[in-house]
Amino acid sequence: MIRARRDEDLEVLVAVLRSSSHPPTAPDGLEGWLTEHDPLQSWVYDMAPMHVTPTRNVVGHVQLCQPDDALATLVHDRTGTPVGQQVAVEKLFVRPDRHEAGFARQLLKAAIDQVTELGKVPVVDLGENPSLTVEACTRRGLKVVSEGTTTVLTGARTGSRGAGPAPE
Repeated sequence: MIRARRDEDLEVLVAVLRSSSHPPTAPDGLEGWLTEHDPLQSWVYDMAPMHVTPTRNVVGHVQLCQPDDALATLVHDRTGTPVGQQVAVEKLFVRPDRHEAGFARQLLKAAIDQVTELGKVPVVDLGENPSLTVEACTRRGLKVVSEGTTTVLTGARTGSRGAGPAPE
């Protein structure tokens, strides 16, 4: 089940990050990396069934926050989406032995759905989300707006500089 991240999940999430083939480098450590922003929302994928009290069997994480200035400017310049309409999908990762189960895909879908429900535009920087691929994002309706040192995708219409979510 996908549920809100709790403080007691941080220890398990740090262990998941350490088991990754490319954990983030963070001057304040992995727990500091997880808590460095004031997120709009942070969720985990807990292996407990819905009718069971949340457990420590957390296998994945995703966070929604305001994009940093550079990312927001890039998306604005490429799509015309106002900075205040953008929400970044960040820190999406899944325990390596659980990738095949589709947990990253479910976390991404939940994040995009939430951003859309808020009337905002999702923005994904693959450099910040090593568990994701371009293909996984485009299957969810996101479009590539920048490629280079990192790939950025968004739900904004591209080309027309239209603001707002892509049409269904």
